[in-house]
Amino acid sequence: MPMNALVVEDDAITSELFVDALRDCGFDTRSAGSAEDAVKIWQQSEGFNLITLDVGLAGGADGLEFCRWLRLQEGGEDCFVLAITGRSDPEEASHDRW
Repeated sequence: MPMNALVVEDDAITSELFVDALRDCGFDTRSAGSAEDAVKIWQQSEGFNLITLDVGLAGGADGLEFCRWLRLQEGGEDCFVLAITGRSDPEEASHDRW
């Protein structure tokens, strides 16, 4: 059974690094540059085993909003989510926001 991953990251270089690393590990990998794009990809897919998710996505919805939406979708509760942030301020990256 193929392992599928979705990289949700608005920085192109970081996204490419994650996509390459996951492909090297055997994942079939797709990427989205925003939460809105990730929603569209999820809705057109059969789900993902793993999602790497930038918490601080630029633009509309952030990574936390996408994660909340994901957990309400059929199969969304079964997907592993690796939340990532480039923020260095502990208050901003706090789990209390979750």
